[in-house]
Amino acid sequence: MGRAPRRLITHPNVPEDILETAAFYEQQDASLAWEIFHLYDQRIKFIEQFPELSSYYFAEYRHIYLLPFSNFIVYRVKSDRIDVLALLDGRRDPRRNRELVTNRAVTVKP
Repeated sequence: MGRAPRRLITHPNVPEDILETAAFYEQQDASLAWEIFHLYDQRIKFIEQFPELSSYYFAEYRHIYLLPFSNFIVYRVKSDRIDVLALLDGRRDPRRNRELVTNRAVTVKP
């Protein structure tokens, strides 16, 4: 028998991350905002199906890029769930990004 699918838990700030990212790219070209939404949905589906395939970002946290953009989704895999913690910009200070992820991980409600 196969393993039961893990529940996907999205941190409450992730929708804001997505909207901010889309707004940034929309200033350059409206179609880029839609591309962000599309790629985010694609990557979430991939994470749900293959949570362990993405590489580690740091500690227990994994990440997957929204290529060709510099943005990436950070998540962690637990035995019964997948916690989506952030959509980050890879051009930002890595220490700031890691701190944000660590702080959000503490506040995830299963």
